[in-house]
Amino acid sequence: MSITIISSLYRSEAHLPQFTHHVLTFARAVHQAGVSVHYLPIVNDASSAEKQAINQLAETIKAEKIGTITPHFVGRETLYASWNRGIRLSDKPYFTFWNADDIRDADAFVEGYRALEKGANLVDFRFTGVKSVKRLGLFPATVHQL
Repeated sequence: MSITIISSLYRSEAHLPQFTHHVLTFARAVHQAGVSVHYLPIVNDASSAEKQAINQLAETIKAEKIGTITPHFVGRETLYASWNRGIRLSDKPYFTFWNADDIRDADAFVEGYRALEKGANLVDFRFTGVKSVKRLGLFPATVHQL
């Protein structure tokens, strides 16, 4: 069994260094756990920097054999059109989405994958949103939202 992770990317240059770092860290961890993942970035109206970053990510994933990846470079389309494109292009029984400014937890992903293997039809996790704010304009604070 395998799972596809679909990413719709548009004007994502600012997020790509962190995104590619997180994808590679994640890919190594889930591969180590024995989970087969197909990464499917749908890159909208890609700049040369985006093309270079995604192609480098693909080369690294292939070279390290930590999953499969099939980048698709398309003209500009809506987020939902990209997601639907990714679903149509996927030949795996399960899929999920990963936006360029998200971070995925490999342990939670593997836990969800195992639930699918055991027959779950849908896996959903709580999430924590974190933002930094200044209280009274002076004191930095971190706010966690569930």
